[in-house]
Amino acid sequence: MKNAFIVFLAFTLVFDILLIAAINMINSTLLNPDFIVRELDRLGFYSMIQDHFAESAGSPEFADVIRKSIPESWIRENFKRVLCNTFNYLNSETASLNATISLIEVKEKLLAELPASSINLGPVKIELDEQIPDSIDLSEGINSSGLLTQLKAFIGYLRLFYSILILAAFVIVSLIVVISKDLRKISLTLSSALLASGLLAYCAPMIASILLFNRIKGMDLPAFLPADSLITMLDEGMQPMRDQGVLLFSAGIILFASFILLKTHEARREIKKEEETEQLLLEEVCGETGEDDFDEM
Repeated sequence: MKNAFIVFLAFTLVFDILLIAAINMINSTLLNPDFIVRELDRLGFYSMIQDHFAESAGSPEFADVIRKSIPESWIRENFKRVLCNTFNYLNSETASLNATISLIEVKEKLLAELPASSINLGPVKIELDEQIPDSIDLSEGINSSGLLTQLKAFIGYLRLFYSILILAAFVIVSLIVVISKDLRKISLTLSSALLASGLLAYCAPMIASILLFNRIKGMDLPAFLPADSLITMLDEGMQPMRDQGVLLFSAGIILFASFILLKTHEARREIKKEEETEQLLLEEVCGETGEDDFDEM
Protein backbone atom coordinates (compact mmCIF):
# COMPACT_ATOMS: atom_id res chain seq x y z
CA MET A 1 0.00 0.00 0.00
CA LYS A 2 2.82 2.37 0.89
CA ASN A 3 4.69 1.62 -2.33
CA ALA A 4 1.53 2.17 -4.39
CA PHE A 5 1.00 5.57 -2.76
CA ILE A 6 4.61 6.54 -3.47
CA VAL A 7 4.13 5.60 -7.14
CA PHE A 8 0.97 7.73 -7.22
CA LEU A 9 2.91 10.66 -5.72
CA ALA A 10 5.63 10.21 -8.35
CA PHE A 11 3.09 10.35 -11.21
CA THR A 12 1.49 13.43 -9.61
CA LEU A 13 4.93 15.07 -9.36
CA VAL A 14 5.59 14.43 -13.06
CA PHE A 15 2.29 16.08 -14.00
CA ASP A 16 3.02 19.00 -11.65
CA ILE A 17 6.51 19.53 -13.08
CA LEU A 18 5.18 19.51 -16.66
CA LEU A 19 2.62 22.20 -15.79
CA ILE A 20 5.35 24.31 -14.18
CA ALA A 21 7.53 23.90 -17.29
CA ALA A 22 4.60 24.89 -19.54
CA ILE A 23 3.98 28.08 -17.56
CA ASN A 24 7.71 28.89 -17.67
CA MET A 25 7.55 28.49 -21.46
CA ILE A 26 4.60 30.91 -21.66
CA ASN A 27 6.40 33.43 -19.43
CA SER A 28 9.54 33.31 -21.59
CA THR A 29 7.69 33.62 -24.92
CA LEU A 30 4.15 34.99 -25.08
CA LEU A 31 4.61 37.11 -21.94
CA ASN A 32 8.15 38.21 -22.82
CA PRO A 33 8.40 41.55 -24.69
CA ASP A 34 11.90 40.74 -26.00
CA PHE A 35 10.66 37.52 -27.61
CA ILE A 36 7.71 39.28 -29.26
CA VAL A 37 9.87 42.13 -30.57
CA ARG A 38 12.43 39.67 -31.96
CA GLU A 39 9.82 37.53 -33.71
CA LEU A 40 8.06 40.57 -35.18
CA ASP A 41 11.43 41.73 -36.46
CA ARG A 42 11.84 38.33 -38.13
CA LEU A 43 8.49 38.77 -39.87
CA GLY A 44 9.46 42.25 -41.10
CA PHE A 45 6.71 43.87 -39.02
CA TYR A 46 8.52 47.20 -38.60
CA SER A 47 9.30 47.55 -42.27
CA MET A 48 5.62 46.85 -43.02
CA ILE A 49 4.61 49.68 -40.66
CA GLN A 50 7.11 51.98 -42.36
CA ASP A 51 5.75 50.99 -45.79
CA HIS A 52 2.23 51.73 -44.59
CA PHE A 53 3.23 55.23 -43.50
CA ALA A 54 5.08 55.83 -46.76
CA GLU A 55 2.19 54.58 -48.94
CA SER A 56 -0.19 56.94 -47.17
CA ALA A 57 1.95 59.89 -48.32
CA GLY A 58 0.34 59.87 -51.77
CA SER A 59 3.48 60.57 -53.81
CA PRO A 60 6.89 58.87 -54.21
CA GLU A 61 8.76 62.07 -53.25
CA PHE A 62 6.88 62.53 -50.01
CA ALA A 63 7.08 58.77 -49.33
CA ASP A 64 10.87 59.07 -49.34
CA VAL A 65 10.59 61.91 -46.82
CA ILE A 66 8.45 59.67 -44.58
CA ARG A 67 10.95 56.83 -44.78
CA LYS A 68 13.81 59.11 -43.75
CA SER A 69 11.79 60.72 -40.94
CA ILE A 70 10.36 57.47 -39.53
CA PRO A 71 13.11 54.81 -39.74
CA GLU A 72 12.56 51.19 -38.75
CA SER A 73 14.83 51.62 -35.71
CA TRP A 74 12.50 54.35 -34.34
CA ILE A 75 9.43 52.16 -34.90
CA ARG A 76 11.11 49.17 -33.22
CA GLU A 77 12.32 51.21 -30.23
CA ASN A 78 8.96 52.84 -29.54
CA PHE A 79 7.01 49.64 -30.13
CA LYS A 80 9.21 47.80 -27.64
CA ARG A 81 8.85 50.60 -25.08
CA VAL A 82 5.05 50.61 -25.37
CA LEU A 83 5.02 46.81 -25.26
CA CYS A 84 7.19 46.74 -22.11
CA ASN A 85 4.96 49.34 -20.46
CA THR A 86 1.93 47.26 -21.41
CA PHE A 87 3.40 44.14 -19.81
CA ASN A 88 4.35 46.16 -16.72
CA TYR A 89 0.69 47.10 -16.45
CA LEU A 90 -0.47 43.53 -17.07
CA ASN A 91 1.93 42.29 -14.36
CA SER A 92 0.55 44.92 -11.94
CA GLU A 93 3.97 46.60 -11.75
CA THR A 94 2.36 49.92 -12.70
CA ALA A 95 -1.08 51.18 -11.71
CA SER A 96 -1.89 52.62 -15.14
CA LEU A 97 -0.92 51.98 -18.76
CA ASN A 98 1.66 54.37 -20.20
CA ALA A 99 1.48 54.10 -23.99
CA THR A 100 2.53 57.62 -24.96
CA ILE A 101 4.80 58.02 -27.99
CA SER A 102 6.72 61.25 -28.48
CA LEU A 103 6.60 62.62 -32.04
CA ILE A 104 8.91 65.58 -31.50
CA GLU A 105 11.91 63.84 -33.06
CA VAL A 106 9.85 62.63 -36.01
CA LYS A 107 8.33 66.05 -36.54
CA GLU A 108 11.73 67.74 -36.48
CA LYS A 109 13.13 65.24 -39.02
CA LEU A 110 10.04 65.55 -41.20
CA LEU A 111 10.14 69.33 -41.26
CA ALA A 112 13.89 69.28 -41.90
CA GLU A 113 13.48 66.91 -44.86
CA LEU A 114 10.65 68.78 -46.57
CA PRO A 115 12.69 71.66 -48.06
CA ALA A 116 15.19 69.19 -49.49
CA SER A 117 12.47 67.30 -51.35
CA SER A 118 11.16 68.13 -54.79
CA ILE A 119 7.71 68.89 -53.40
CA ASN A 120 6.77 72.56 -53.38
CA LEU A 121 4.90 72.77 -50.10
CA GLY A 122 5.49 76.44 -49.30
CA PRO A 123 3.19 77.59 -46.49
CA VAL A 124 1.98 74.02 -45.92
CA LYS A 125 5.07 73.51 -43.80
CA ILE A 126 3.70 75.78 -41.08
CA GLU A 127 0.31 74.09 -41.23
CA LEU A 128 1.96 70.67 -41.05
CA ASP A 129 3.87 71.75 -37.96
CA GLU A 130 0.60 72.72 -36.32
CA GLN A 131 -1.22 69.53 -37.32
CA ILE A 132 1.38 67.06 -36.04
CA PRO A 133 1.11 66.72 -32.24
CA ASP A 134 4.16 66.45 -30.01
CA SER A 135 2.95 63.07 -28.74
CA ILE A 136 0.16 60.53 -29.12
CA ASP A 137 -1.41 58.42 -26.38
CA LEU A 138 -2.34 54.88 -27.43
CA SER A 139 -3.68 53.82 -24.03
CA GLU A 140 -7.36 54.20 -24.86
CA GLY A 141 -6.98 52.51 -28.23
CA ILE A 142 -5.08 49.54 -26.80
CA ASN A 143 -7.64 48.92 -24.03
CA SER A 144 -10.73 50.07 -25.91
CA SER A 145 -12.37 46.63 -25.86
CA GLY A 146 -11.30 45.78 -22.32
CA LEU A 147 -8.92 43.11 -23.58
CA LEU A 148 -6.04 44.28 -21.39
CA THR A 149 -8.24 44.10 -18.30
CA GLN A 150 -9.07 40.49 -19.13
CA LEU A 151 -5.42 39.69 -19.85
CA LYS A 152 -4.38 41.28 -16.56
CA ALA A 153 -6.85 39.07 -14.69
CA PHE A 154 -5.65 36.00 -16.63
CA ILE A 155 -1.99 36.70 -15.80
CA GLY A 156 -2.93 37.17 -12.16
CA TYR A 157 -4.67 33.77 -12.09
CA LEU A 158 -1.73 32.23 -13.96
CA ARG A 159 0.71 33.52 -11.34
CA LEU A 160 -1.49 32.20 -8.55
CA PHE A 161 -1.74 28.81 -10.25
CA TYR A 162 2.05 28.79 -10.71
CA SER A 163 2.59 29.45 -7.00
CA ILE A 164 0.17 26.64 -6.13
CA LEU A 165 2.07 24.26 -8.43
CA ILE A 166 5.39 25.16 -6.78
CA LEU A 167 3.87 24.59 -3.34
CA ALA A 168 2.32 21.31 -4.51
CA ALA A 169 5.71 20.09 -5.79
CA PHE A 170 7.29 20.90 -2.42
CA VAL A 171 4.50 19.05 -0.58
CA ILE A 172 4.74 15.99 -2.86
CA VAL A 173 8.52 15.76 -2.44
CA SER A 174 8.12 16.15 1.33
CA LEU A 175 5.55 13.34 1.42
CA ILE A 176 7.83 11.05 -0.60
CA VAL A 177 10.68 11.75 1.84
CA VAL A 178 8.54 11.23 4.95
CA ILE A 179 6.85 8.04 3.70
CA SER A 180 9.95 6.41 2.18
CA LYS A 181 12.41 7.14 5.01
CA ASP A 182 15.09 5.56 2.84
CA LEU A 183 17.58 7.61 0.86
CA ARG A 184 17.83 4.94 -1.82
CA LYS A 185 14.07 4.80 -2.37
CA ILE A 186 13.80 8.61 -2.21
CA SER A 187 16.55 9.13 -4.80
CA LEU A 188 15.10 6.41 -7.04
CA THR A 189 11.57 7.85 -6.88
CA LEU A 190 12.64 11.46 -7.49
CA SER A 191 15.08 10.50 -10.25
CA SER A 192 12.35 8.50 -12.01
CA ALA A 193 9.96 11.46 -11.79
CA LEU A 194 12.59 13.88 -13.14
CA LEU A 195 13.66 11.53 -15.94
CA ALA A 196 10.04 10.98 -17.01
CA SER A 197 9.11 14.68 -16.85
CA GLY A 198 12.31 15.68 -18.66
CA LEU A 199 11.68 13.15 -21.44
CA LEU A 200 8.06 14.28 -21.84
CA ALA A 201 8.98 17.98 -21.72
CA TYR A 202 11.51 17.43 -24.50
CA CYS A 203 9.49 15.10 -26.71
CA ALA A 204 6.05 16.76 -26.41
CA PRO A 205 7.11 19.95 -28.28
CA MET A 206 8.76 17.84 -30.98
CA ILE A 207 5.58 15.84 -31.53
CA ALA A 208 3.48 19.03 -31.48
CA SER A 209 5.89 20.65 -33.95
CA ILE A 210 5.58 17.77 -36.41
CA LEU A 211 1.78 17.85 -36.24
CA LEU A 212 1.57 21.65 -36.51
CA PHE A 213 4.18 21.93 -39.26
CA ASN A 214 2.30 19.50 -41.49
CA ARG A 215 -0.90 21.52 -41.02
CA ILE A 216 0.82 24.87 -41.57
CA LYS A 217 2.36 23.70 -44.85
CA GLY A 218 -1.14 23.09 -46.21
CA MET A 219 -2.67 26.36 -44.97
CA ASP A 220 -3.35 29.41 -47.12
CA LEU A 221 -1.46 32.05 -45.14
CA PRO A 222 -1.33 35.82 -45.85
CA ALA A 223 1.66 37.20 -47.72
CA PHE A 224 3.15 38.90 -44.65
CA LEU A 225 3.18 35.57 -42.75
CA PRO A 226 5.09 32.95 -44.79
CA ALA A 227 4.80 29.34 -43.70
CA ASP A 228 8.55 29.01 -43.08
CA SER A 229 8.57 32.11 -40.83
CA LEU A 230 5.57 30.87 -38.86
CA ILE A 231 7.15 27.42 -38.44
CA THR A 232 10.40 29.01 -37.23
CA MET A 233 8.48 31.22 -34.80
CA LEU A 234 6.57 28.25 -33.36
CA ASP A 235 9.75 26.23 -33.10
CA GLU A 236 11.52 28.98 -31.17
CA GLY A 237 8.41 29.44 -29.03
CA MET A 238 8.62 25.81 -27.90
CA GLN A 239 12.39 25.84 -27.43
CA PRO A 240 12.17 26.83 -23.72
CA MET A 241 10.12 23.69 -23.06
CA ARG A 242 12.80 21.54 -24.68
CA ASP A 243 15.53 23.34 -22.71
CA GLN A 244 13.69 22.62 -19.47
CA GLY A 245 13.33 19.01 -20.55
CA VAL A 246 17.11 18.73 -20.92
CA LEU A 247 17.65 20.27 -17.48
CA LEU A 248 15.08 17.99 -15.84
CA PHE A 249 16.51 14.91 -17.52
CA SER A 250 20.03 15.91 -16.44
CA ALA A 251 18.86 16.39 -12.86
CA GLY A 252 17.21 12.97 -13.04
CA ILE A 253 20.46 11.36 -14.21
CA ILE A 254 22.33 12.98 -11.31
CA LEU A 255 19.78 11.70 -8.80
CA PHE A 256 19.81 8.25 -10.38
CA ALA A 257 23.61 8.23 -10.13
CA SER A 258 23.28 9.09 -6.44
CA PHE A 259 20.88 6.15 -6.10
CA ILE A 260 23.46 3.84 -7.70
CA LEU A 261 26.16 5.16 -5.34
CA LEU A 262 23.93 4.68 -2.30
CA LYS A 263 22.97 1.19 -3.42
CA THR A 264 26.62 0.29 -4.06
CA HIS A 265 27.65 1.68 -0.69
CA GLU A 266 24.86 -0.26 1.04
CA ALA A 267 25.84 -3.44 -0.80
CA ARG A 268 29.45 -3.02 0.31
CA ARG A 269 28.29 -2.50 3.88
CA GLU A 270 26.20 -5.67 3.70
CA ILE A 271 29.15 -7.62 2.30
CA LYS A 272 31.43 -6.25 4.98
CA LYS A 273 28.86 -7.06 7.65
CA GLU A 274 28.50 -10.62 6.35
CA GLU A 275 32.27 -11.02 6.29
CA GLU A 276 32.49 -9.79 9.88
CA THR A 277 29.70 -12.17 10.91
CA GLU A 278 31.42 -15.08 9.20
CA GLN A 279 34.68 -14.11 10.90
CA LEU A 280 32.99 -14.05 14.30
CA LEU A 281 31.37 -17.43 13.65
CA LEU A 282 34.69 -18.82 12.50
CA GLU A 283 36.39 -17.52 15.63
CA GLU A 284 33.65 -19.02 17.80
CA VAL A 285 33.98 -22.38 16.04
CA CYS A 286 37.74 -22.30 16.37
CA GLY A 287 37.40 -21.40 20.03
CA GLU A 288 35.02 -24.25 20.73
CA THR A 289 37.27 -26.68 18.86
CA GLY A 290 40.23 -25.54 20.91
CA GLU A 291 38.35 -26.05 24.17
CA ASP A 292 37.30 -29.57 23.13
CA ASP A 293 40.88 -30.50 22.30
CA PHE A 294 42.01 -29.13 25.66
CA ASP A 295 39.36 -31.19 27.51
CA GLU A 296 40.41 -34.36 25.72
CA MET A 297 43.97 -33.81 26.84
